Amino acid sequence: MTKTGGVKHGTDKVKDAERAFEASLEKLGLEYIGLYLIHQPYNDYYGAWRVLERLYREGKVRAIGVSNFSPERLTDLCLNSEIAPMVNQIELHPFYHQEEALRWNVDRQVSVVTRSRCPAHMREDFAIWDFKLSGADKNAIGRLDLGTAKSWITKTLISRGCLSRKKSGDGNGLTFCSFCVKVN
Repeated sequence: MTKTGGVKHGTDKVKDAERAFEASLEKLGLEYIGLYLIHQPYNDYYGAWRVLERLYREGKVRAIGVSNFSPERLTDLCLNSEIAPMVNQIELHPFYHQEEALRWNVDRQVSVVTRSRCPAHMREDFAIWDFKLSGADKNAIGRLDLGTAKSWITKTLISRGCLSRKKSGDGNGLTFCSFCVKVN
């Protein structure tokens, strides 16, 4: 997973986003990117999103999404794009639950990726969730290792409909992209 910072004011927006993608590929030493996000809903993120849509259609990225988008910004982007964001990475921690944003994303089948799975950044508050997991989803969660706190946090996040992101430096990136939580 990597992000583009959007595009700079007063520059060629498409070329900025394209250059950022090529620089990411080179820096990471990859042939494609698994998940490519727009970092913030600033500047011409519509222009940047059109570049992400094209990269997705060309197979240069496997999934595209956004980071730090409110339900209002994400709704607007969805109404003005050909491909809806597949992921919204948002901040979650004990002092910032984002209940409305979580529900909005889950209800619209936009996967939520948390910024961290570190226990210091998460809260074990199941009360905000009003959906149930399928049997297959429960089995997938059950296969996770509970031996470490981070594994437990990961299991907690997945049971809430979130995907947990490992630090990019650990070589594994997103570990649960093939895991989908179904909303009942």
